[in-house]
Amino acid sequence: MPQIDLDGLNSRLYINELRSQSTSKIVVPSSTTLTVDTLALTNLEGNVTVATGHSISVADATGLNVGGIQLKAGGVKTWANKSANFTAEAGMSYLVDTYSGAVHAALPASPEYGNTVVFLDAAGTFAGANTCLRVLGNGEKIMRVAGQDLDVDEADCYVEMVYSGGTYGWLVAATNLVL
Repeated sequence: MPQIDLDGLNSRLYINELRSQSTSKIVVPSSTTLTVDTLALTNLEGNVTVATGHSISVADATGLNVGGIQLKAGGVKTWANKSANFTAEAGMSYLVDTYSGAVHAALPASPEYGNTVVFLDAAGTFAGANTCLRVLGNGEKIMRVAGQDLDVDEADCYVEMVYSGGTYGWLVAATNLVL
């Protein structure tokens, strides 16, 4: 199998097109910069830097992870519709319909640092005690307070929660809700 070895600190390799076969493995050492105009790779280990003005197009993102998060078609967020009480999953985004009544969403049990969950008012009906979204801490703090739930009670709003660890618990990372 053909092989190019780059050794020495801060090696650089500039090529126009790089393709690998399904049986090939391309390893880019951490001290090496790989700059490519066109990538067609099936198996890559290491770092690839995309120069300004260029991009990477991925036809099949199965197994493609960035920062430990698997990329999915349409972006990193995965959306689900909910209209009844449910337990949220880390990394999920929910379009919540409270038209028929309030919905309680329990945050994930045993969350890990950096886990996120997003809630969005699908029907524009979060306003009011009978149609709000109630986010339950599920044993973890919300906004640094143990045993506290979060009522999302303004129409057309969204809330993104991030888990910061046991000391502070779930925090609001983004919202259009007046807290």
